[in-house]
Amino acid sequence: MQWFYNKIVLNLERQVSNVDYGIGISAQPIRSYGENLNWFFKLNPSFSKIFDQRWRLLSVITSDFWEKIFSPPSLFGYIASSVFICSLHSLSRDYTGSELKVHSRTKGCIFDFTPFKFDRRTLVSNPILCQSCKKSLHKLETIIRNQSGDHQFSLMANLNQVLSREWIGSPEKRDSSAYNLNKIYKYNVDRNSGFYKTPMGKIPKIPK
Repeated sequence: MQWFYNKIVLNLERQVSNVDYGIGISAQPIRSYGENLNWFFKLNPSFSKIFDQRWRLLSVITSDFWEKIFSPPSLFGYIASSVFICSLHSLSRDYTGSELKVHSRTKGCIFDFTPFKFDRRTLVSNPILCQSCKKSLHKLETIIRNQSGDHQFSLMANLNQVLSREWIGSPEKRDSSAYNLNKIYKYNVDRNSGFYKTPMGKIPKIPK
């Protein structure tokens, strides 16, 4: 996290302004000091002990374990869901001082935090919000409305739109995210698992 701040954030700070949250993606494993645990992502532990107040919250996501062990679902889907989850945690910490609650049971909910890491495939493949998390996010929505004065703000409507994954589109739907990934990078979100194509992934798909 300190490296991310020194090498990336400080350089970006000269080019952009009014950025509250930073999210980094690394191929290196993420481990906590004094622990042997490997994490999918980590948020910085405090608001300002280490980092400049202008960049209040930072997160780092690792692709290491997903690409090597857990894919499929694709790495693209995993990173997209992880960015989304880190953003919500940062939003909650910004407005309430604490992250959103997670649960150890596998529900398919985006806030599953199960000891059995393979279960994370469930929330990436079919992301949902369980009832208890919906209640927590409704409370967060109310807090944001009251603090910002924007009483038209609808966190839940935006969440449902993202979770539906309609924004991704498909490789066949022109100008959608999936179409452009396939067109520019030759990356098919339905077929490719990692950042780069494997020899098998490079074999062209035979039309039916």
